[in-house]
Amino acid sequence: MNKNLSRAELYDLVWSEPMHKLARKFKMSDRGLAKACGKYDIPVPPRGYWNKKQAGHKVVKRALPRRALGMSDRISFGHGWHYGYRASNDEDIDMPLPPAPEFEPSMEEVRREAEKIVAKASFPKSMSSPHRLIGTLLAEDEKRREKCRTTPYASLWDQPYFNSPFEKRRLRILNALFIGISKCGMKPECDRKRARSTLIVVGEQTVFFTLDSVNVGKDQHEHEERYSFKARGDKDRMVLRLGNYYTKRGDAKSWEDTEDRKIEDCFKEIAAEIIVAAEQYYRDRELELYEWRVQRREEMIEERKQRLIEEERSRKERLKKLEQDRVDHLLGQAQAYRQACDIRAFIETVNAACKGGDLSVSDNDLRDWTAWANDQADSLDPVSSGRFTMRPNAEEEE
Repeated sequence: MNKNLSRAELYDLVWSEPMHKLARKFKMSDRGLAKACGKYDIPVPPRGYWNKKQAGHKVVKRALPRRALGMSDRISFGHGWHYGYRASNDEDIDMPLPPAPEFEPSMEEVRREAEKIVAKASFPKSMSSPHRLIGTLLAEDEKRREKCRTTPYASLWDQPYFNSPFEKRRLRILNALFIGISKCGMKPECDRKRARSTLIVVGEQTVFFTLDSVNVGKDQHEHEERYSFKARGDKDRMVLRLGNYYTKRGDAKSWEDTEDRKIEDCFKEIAAEIIVAAEQYYRDRELELYEWRVQRREEMIEERKQRLIEEERSRKERLKKLEQDRVDHLLGQAQAYRQACDIRAFIETVNAACKGGDLSVSDNDLRDWTAWANDQADSLDPVSSGRFTMRPNAEEEE
């Protein structure tokens, strides 16, 4: 069974037969199949559904809800299909491509839905109950702080990371964002050192972002990940920038401290924009994948065309060589026949000379020599041996 299905295709399957039977076709457990359906928000028949249906009772088939924002519309069992796609033979590339992907709802509706999702979320200003990730950072920083208190010659490497007003504020912003977006069903992640590598998982999409001083560029971020860290100024303005490795749009959003508004005033706007960005990333990648498939298919069609041209050229060259080999063989046989005729004529001349008394050779010697010479002529003669019908490389001819 095809292991790459759309949500609609899997939905139709799970409502066509009991889960345990369908799961066997996918070579997985019914629990694993149900888990996959749950992940992609595909409703499954409730317990007792098939017994009621078989008994003729009225049953209700739940409708398939719309794809969640940031989630894929396709389910892959086993190896993923997105990056492993490659037509493997001519039969595959002769099959028509599916239509270009279309997306519902519009991005304007996506934005309204995202704003509705984050509308009731709270973004706490207090650090009294920090998010799990922020709590880990604070605990690690406290260990460094304690080490500095108890070690006479503590190195710069052992200094706490979040002592400055800038870093404390930065941590408060991350904490508020992480708590708020977690309540909206998103999953934040950050590195366990300075929380400079930060991202949000929305559905199956990953939205990266940076929160730092406006004076820090991309090159400095990359340098600090490998080498020394440069402390930010206490009064540096802060900027939060969205970014992603999978988009070429170049229109990532950012929020910067101004005199009228701080980043803390933009939490809901940022959270909504993260959801919108995740959905946009998904759509961009699906379109890029489709364009790649179209291009790759055209390349493979051209490769097949060139391969067939090369095969035909090789076939003609092979047949030409076979024909030349036959001609060369024929000429060789003609030459061998002439040599056999010359030998036989020579035998007659020798025998005539001996019988005429011109040569003094015993009858036995003449008879032996004549027999030997005739054998040589026969071995050369392609006619008497029947070898003239033989052709070189006859098995290679079409």
